[in-house]
Amino acid sequence: MNNILKVRGDNVPKLIDKLLGLDKIREGQRKNYEMLNTGFSGFSQFTGDAYQSDVYRSAVDSIARHIAKLSGKHVVDNQNESNRYSKLNRILQDRPNPYMSSFDFLYKVATQYFLFNNAFILVQKDNKGNLSGLYPLTPASVEYVVDTTDEMYIKFLFKDGKMVYFHISEVAILRRHFNGNELLGDNNDAIMSSIELAHTQNEGMREAIKNSAQFRGILQYKQALSPTKLKEYKESFMNDYFTMANNGGVIPIDTSLDYIPLKVTDVQIDTPQMEVVKKKIYDYLGINESIVNGSYDENGWQAFFESIIEPFAIQISSELTEKIFTEREKAFANRIVFEASKLQYASNQSKTNVIKELLPLGVLSINQALDLLNLPRVENGDERIQSLNYIDKKIANAYQLQDKEGQTNEGN
Repeated sequence: MNNILKVRGDNVPKLIDKLLGLDKIREGQRKNYEMLNTGFSGFSQFTGDAYQSDVYRSAVDSIARHIAKLSGKHVVDNQNESNRYSKLNRILQDRPNPYMSSFDFLYKVATQYFLFNNAFILVQKDNKGNLSGLYPLTPASVEYVVDTTDEMYIKFLFKDGKMVYFHISEVAILRRHFNGNELLGDNNDAIMSSIELAHTQNEGMREAIKNSAQFRGILQYKQALSPTKLKEYKESFMNDYFTMANNGGVIPIDTSLDYIPLKVTDVQIDTPQMEVVKKKIYDYLGINESIVNGSYDENGWQAFFESIIEPFAIQISSELTEKIFTEREKAFANRIVFEASKLQYASNQSKTNVIKELLPLGVLSINQALDLLNLPRVENGDERIQSLNYIDKKIANAYQLQDKEGQTNEGN
């Protein structure tokens, strides 16, 4: 027991200790940690450094910023929105933990997800089993371990060398490229060659520009001079003729020296090659340049939403539902949902057309229509209206049957 407390107390930084609430973990969990001293077997680990690439970083940043706009909420199927202002919804929508807004939380998780193909969220609960906080974990490496009773834990090694264990039920796990490993997403080896090539291109361009500006010309004296005199004359020549004051561009020289200007050629940048490398990185992440620079149209946004944001939302919703609720709570249809309107970036004309089509059918309420237009809600706006041109099928059948019976009676 003392060994476990020492690992978790002495070796974990105070900031992490406070952030994760390690000092408040229940005594029963500490007894579980104690069993790890008797031996365990490790399964897998991961590392990655793709974030050092400016192209990869800007792409991940763009994805994470859009994912951070998702709104999480606790829903109970077949019930109204009476729990909208519950503590659980406040955690999901406002402050997942004391140090992050909901935007910061989702941005951090998404960045880890697309950088390492894995993301880990500590699901912290109070002594009554209720959710008290969600903390994204940013370890240097991760390893799954089991104790002698076959209980599974996750060993997190942080960048400063500190190590923490959590039971698998305490950590929500998101995976990408989930294929080669049974428990973790694959690494980024498939794209690392392109990232290295992008880095080489940047370095080559930097060196070429730097070297092209080093020498402008050769100053040749027609008599032998000591090194000290050469340096003195060179500095005098530079100060006199290579400053902003000599904006006429004329250099007077006498017969004691010759100035031989060197032809400086513009640095040639292989733009097509750079574009090919950039596209390979974007394709790997499932986006295109219009998403990164914000020049997308409605069709581009819809494709990005359905292929990138929506799968992430489904995955984090499912995983948090599993880790936050008990089996009984899930049996009563409690679940976590992260969502955003697909029409969020549609034009006002498109939004208006959707409202015109759906509002008379009763598909949208007045407040939902106002939400699409970013307008304030109104009182009693959650009620749905429906055109009298549409009637219930049973009423239509009864009406037609009654009409048919009337025609039969007239025939008799």
